Amino acid sequence: MTGILTTSGQENLHELVLLRLPELLTVEARSGHDCVWCLTPLNTTSTIDVVLMPGAARYRSCSGCYVARLAWAITWRDWYHHTQDCLTCQHGTVCMVARGRRAQTARVTVQLGEDLRCTAACRQPITRAEPALPIVWEGMTACYPGYIHTHCLPHPTTWNGWWPV
Repeated sequence: MTGILTTSGQENLHELVLLRLPELLTVEARSGHDCVWCLTPLNTTSTIDVVLMPGAARYRSCSGCYVARLAWAITWRDWYHHTQDCLTCQHGTVCMVARGRRAQTARVTVQLGEDLRCTAACRQPITRAEPALPIVWEGMTACYPGYIHTHCLPHPTTWNGWWPV
């Protein structure tokens, strides 16, 4: 199976997948012989080519890792866009939709073997009971999706799209 994740028609999902690449790739992963995420050897029937950005290097992934990261990207974007557009969230009242979308993102994140972690400030894990929001923060070369504790925000907020799951 071959699939290509590009910017065309994917609304920048490549940036979300880019965030999840390991910092140090093995020679085998860089050369396309191993999955870039789980490092298992690849065969031609279970391989997906992942194009992170136009003109960038191509990496290869097993279908399981690719689908898991794509599920994370979709659930994170759903939660993020909901909190940006929802009047209930913006008025600081409990929003059950935001609560459900956070739960979906958390579930997929755990399946990746990771945790929700405050990526823009304190870098601490975010527990189920702690108020948090999905954010986009600016790095040196790109914008990155992440999460933030509401107490780490630079200004006070009444935002309730965080409600614990």
